[in-house]
Amino acid sequence: MKKFLIIMLTLILAVPALFAGETEDIKTLLGQFCTWDAEGNFTEKLAHLSPDFVEVDRGVTVNYEQTKWWMISLDGKHPEEYRLLLNSFRKMIDPDASELPGDVVRNPEFVRDYEELTAKLRAASKSAAALQLKTLKFVSVRIDGEAATAVIEYDAMISGEMTHIGHTMEMRKVGGVWKIHKSVVAIK
Repeated sequence: MKKFLIIMLTLILAVPALFAGETEDIKTLLGQFCTWDAEGNFTEKLAHLSPDFVEVDRGVTVNYEQTKWWMISLDGKHPEEYRLLLNSFRKMIDPDASELPGDVVRNPEFVRDYEELTAKLRAASKSAAALQLKTLKFVSVRIDGEAATAVIEYDAMISGEMTHIGHTMEMRKVGGVWKIHKSVVAIK
């Protein structure tokens, strides 16, 4: 009986240590997401999103494909991905909306507007990420085998006002790498 109790006590004390490295890996990854954004390296995040990724932000849900188009188009050099993103958003708002035709990406006015808009969006995203990095707090990281849930909080400027954000990310390990499959953003 003593041996059994010693083994159980050893296991109970050892299990948190097993996940300590995983917790730090997750914290590092989420901090790196902010750093990539602050540096303007938006596409770096794609390798850490699962193909079934969804993000829910203030009632709007976007999927992996939309996120990919957004991240790629932010460099101001990919008007086709921007067109695809616009078409997907137009369909979200109005399922009967007509799509922007493929040849619109050769229209100089469309390209100029796209380049000007993405330059502003890049600057805003970098600024937002810098503030997020500065105020980032890990509320919790729970690991259950190959799945994890991380809750973070940070500040953001929304409509000119400082706003506290709560962000929950559900992750799973794929091929030894943590990938986010669900992200939920909420104003606190």
